[in-house]
Amino acid sequence: MISITQKGQNKNVGFPTFLFCLFPTLLFYPLHRTCRQIGNLKGREQRELANDHPVIQIYEKRRNTINRYIKRGKLDEDLAEVMKKLAKDKMLRAKSDVTYAKGAYEKEMEQAALKKEAQAKM
Repeated sequence: MISITQKGQNKNVGFPTFLFCLFPTLLFYPLHRTCRQIGNLKGREQRELANDHPVIQIYEKRRNTINRYIKRGKLDEDLAEVMKKLAKDKMLRAKSDVTYAKGAYEKEMEQAALKKEAQAKM
């Protein structure tokens, strides 16, 4: 067991933290590739599935806001379902279309814009 001190705290780590990135690299890719290179080899699909993807973060934030508004009674459930469907469609479009993701996606995912578009659809 290795004891590592960070910012005055004692943390017992069974495996040195710097090896978390290197161990799979050495085990599966003996060519000494970096983590970034291995990530690129796995492909775009794997990178887009990551939780910290900016397009997904915007979608999750909007979905959480809609759910919060439902619980507070500020939003009708039917309207909320339409808003959630619109948000998911926009997120999927942004994942497949980079120019849309960099341009209009963020503006269209604002609460007021989604609500206005959902009301127009109803």
